[in-house]
Amino acid sequence: MAAKKSLVAGSVLSGAALLALMLTPPASVSAQSAFQQLKGMNPGMNMAAAPAVAAAPVNSPQAPEKVLPQLNEEISAIYRRVADSVVVIYIANASQTSLDNFLSADSPKKPRIQILGHGSGFVVGADGLILTNRHVALAAKRKDGDFLMVELPGQKPQMAPVRAMAIAENLDAALLQVKAPGKLHPAALGDSEQLKVGDSVFALGAPGTQPVMKGNFTWGTVTRFDAEFGIQSDAVTNPGNSGGPLFNAQGEVVGMNTLLVSPGPFFTGNGFSIPVNILKKFMAAAKGSLPPTGK
Repeated sequence: MAAKKSLVAGSVLSGAALLALMLTPPASVSAQSAFQQLKGMNPGMNMAAAPAVAAAPVNSPQAPEKVLPQLNEEISAIYRRVADSVVVIYIANASQTSLDNFLSADSPKKPRIQILGHGSGFVVGADGLILTNRHVALAAKRKDGDFLMVELPGQKPQMAPVRAMAIAENLDAALLQVKAPGKLHPAALGDSEQLKVGDSVFALGAPGTQPVMKGNFTWGTVTRFDAEFGIQSDAVTNPGNSGGPLFNAQGEVVGMNTLLVSPGPFFTGNGFSIPVNILKKFMAAAKGSLPPTGK
């Protein structure tokens, strides 16, 4: 979660194609040709001719000027597919009024509110369900007048109040319920058991404080799996990304970004995400504790 701010983010190319950008195979020389060159440099050498060996065929790498635009388009397509499922969650305070009065359209004078911080989240139900971190949700329970507001994406972003929430006891996860003013776009949930070290992953969220960098999209790889902290990747995340999704190359959520291990406040290559298969179990249990949609 980021601190204090005023109100104001198919598939990828195969490993072989990426490797082709980095490696240029040397020109091939047959064993017979190499022997003749060696003998020509030292005519006094008494060497029997080596048997001819056919050179192994070399696949010509695709030209970088063709590979890079294709790679760029495929990564951009992932972003376009998932962007509308990711939200910004603001921790606000309006101690001079109730949340209902503040959000009421016919309220004669709405007081100013203070933004205490923010985190990220993602839509998991068209009926207004949003998943985020427990520590983001609990940040709105520190003093009287605190509440959560969700900024929903779109051409005209809109604010929606959090009406109810279910908070996990032993997991950094919370399920929020909002009454959305328009259509929501739930994220597709993948299978974190299918992830492997080396797989491409993408983080999307709202890091930063001055300003909030909404829709920040970064690319990395799964670097390891940790029994305590979950999926480790080097997709850049920073304060404010808390509660945002980690996507696979198919645009499916495979984790929720929750933790940085760093000597300072910013990313140093050690970001951790809760596997989505664990989150699915939490959501299945949490939905029963929330009021019916529209209540």
